[in-house]
Amino acid sequence: MAPYTRSNLLKKGLYPGKMANQSNFTEAIVLAGGRGTRLQSLVSDVPKPMADVGGRPFLTYVLDYLITQGITRVILSVGYKRDVIQEAIGESYRTLEIVYAIENEPLGTGGAILNSLILAKNEHVWVLNGDTFLPVTLQKVEYIYFKREAVFSLLLREVVSDGRYGGVELDGYGTVTGFTNKGSTGRMQINAGTYLVNQSSFKEWAGDRSTFSLEDDFFTAMPYALVGIPTDAYFIDIGIPEDYLRAKTELPNYHIPTTYNTLFLDRDGVLNKRIIDGYVTNWNEFEFVDGVFDALKSVSSLFQRIIVLTNQRGVSRALMTEQTVNDIHNLMSEQVALHEGRIDKVYACTCEDCTCRKPDTGMALAAQRDCPTIDFAQSIMIGDSLSDLLMAKKLGIKAIYIVHNHPIDLHCITIADEVYNTLYDWSLHYTKQLC
Repeated sequence: MAPYTRSNLLKKGLYPGKMANQSNFTEAIVLAGGRGTRLQSLVSDVPKPMADVGGRPFLTYVLDYLITQGITRVILSVGYKRDVIQEAIGESYRTLEIVYAIENEPLGTGGAILNSLILAKNEHVWVLNGDTFLPVTLQKVEYIYFKREAVFSLLLREVVSDGRYGGVELDGYGTVTGFTNKGSTGRMQINAGTYLVNQSSFKEWAGDRSTFSLEDDFFTAMPYALVGIPTDAYFIDIGIPEDYLRAKTELPNYHIPTTYNTLFLDRDGVLNKRIIDGYVTNWNEFEFVDGVFDALKSVSSLFQRIIVLTNQRGVSRALMTEQTVNDIHNLMSEQVALHEGRIDKVYACTCEDCTCRKPDTGMALAAQRDCPTIDFAQSIMIGDSLSDLLMAKKLGIKAIYIVHNHPIDLHCITIADEVYNTLYDWSLHYTKQLC
């Protein structure tokens, strides 16, 4: 059989190719058929996803998270003691429609997905393990999935393994190049149990198979057609007693913010076109990125304050004066206002090296001193560089990465909560969420 490289997939017609528009990502499969052999000393009377955590089943935390991500329909893949799940969850859970894909005999992880896809309505379907919790913003996975024209994307989480996990190896572009076997120890990227799959390609590969392992069969046959997306989001796998006990302590207190009142923006590369290896030294060199006016107009009523935080060390290098920078920012804010948007304040670090300069937090902390009602946990930072994202993470601010047609930086992807080409693209997604 020819290897499942990208070129061979294209020849076979299995590779989805470049897609201009993302489809309706509102459907997810949750694999909930596990017995939980290693948990038998603590959880012996219910399937593993139904283990009690804070007075309710672990599975409900996964379903609550999917609701925050805009999922409306969930296919629960069930097998062992499925009646326990069906009686507890029923045919709906809060805003979710629930349907059941039943395994009458164990099908393996790959077979369970294949069996569930019979009930799927969409071409691109989320798949999650029902015994892990990884509250990453799914939009980031969607973006990379389409940007890379992937057959199958999997989220990765760096852990220090004591032999429990196998590792996933990537090249510099996020393509999966290989796997290390379970039993490996040390720091590694592991498969975190959240996937986005092109179901036509998956079914075509499976052929007449009905029982197979996703990890041992499908993944090992598909290197170079898989895209791994690293994340540093909170992660817990309740497969062993110590982690289950940790979940019982941590998960009841875990909160996913859903409302935001402060919008922080980087300047160069987000509001105006960045001058590569240079600086905007006067207003004539300042050029707004397409769509910025429409973006700020659409979100201005949704935030209590919109603040720009920008590094401008060209001043310390005598390429322009501080007054010139202030004049540029006054004109920038005036133009935004003329187009019915707003920028409330601009903080600029003009030093070569100080605690104000991103990735340090000085400018954001200064904004909070000036406006004590700023809550970083209810704030968003949008930037196009690693320094923007690192600053946001230090303060617990939601981090949005703007790629703006530059090569994708895996380090930035890992840190960012969401990824977009432009500020305008983000604004479309954000306003749609609030509808």
